[in-house]
Amino acid sequence: MGATEGDDRRCTTVAIDPAGNLVIRGEDTGSTVRRFFGSSTYEWCYTIDRAQLPLVRELLTVPGDVELSTFIRETLAADVIDLLKSAEVPMRFSNWTSFD
Repeated sequence: MGATEGDDRRCTTVAIDPAGNLVIRGEDTGSTVRRFFGSSTYEWCYTIDRAQLPLVRELLTVPGDVELSTFIRETLAADVIDLLKSAEVPMRFSNWTSFD
């Protein structure tokens, strides 16, 4: 998934990792990233433990026959992190910037 605003760009991926966890990764580039971080790329990652996925499916009202990562990619992409945070779903967060 990608989004563009001016010269700013965001690319987001959603997947279930080999351990069964939900992983939402993003990469932001552009003048806003350079202004905030002094580098050209900011990457971030949220990981939601597989034990939380039934709760996530319920909160997002994912139909039973739809794969969770596909549902998020196709319907909620940009808003899912905020929705899960507001519901206090435990998530691990990591981030990094490029060295220009």
